[in-house]
Amino acid sequence: MGYRIGMDIQGLARIIKGAQKGDSQARQALYLESSKSVYFLALKILKNKEDAEDITQDVFVTVYENWLN
Repeated sequence: MGYRIGMDIQGLARIIKGAQKGDSQARQALYLESSKSVYFLALKILKNKEDAEDITQDVFVTVYENWLN
């Protein structure tokens, strides 16, 4: 199944459901769809690029390890 980036809430919900089922394309799409938002939120709060990058990575590691598996 292909996933389109920049989609509406229903499309994002499909990505999340696919990711929860272990679909690697869905997991990649979830990252691509949301990583910039996570990064820019962290950057706004922390005001440090390196820390925002670290937090973004930590968020997705946590999601994959605890929620999707």
